[in-house]
Amino acid sequence: MPIIDFETNGTLIPSDTWKELKATFTVSPKLASNGDPGEKRYNIDALKWHADSGRSFFKFVVQTENDIDEIVE
Repeated sequence: MPIIDFETNGTLIPSDTWKELKATFTVSPKLASNGDPGEKRYNIDALKWHADSGRSFFKFVVQTENDIDEIVE
């Protein structure tokens, strides 16, 4: 079976199809410095799914020191 990795901003919970295929996910949540409003950048349920899935890896684009504080939060 091929290995499939998706890059996502982490705002959607993957469908059962991708879960069954054992896909992995590179999750890059958008931070406040991106300029988008929080309700567009974050879906707490989706981020929690990724954090708990055992098959997601997080990647962050850091532009300022405040970004680091936001990641830790």
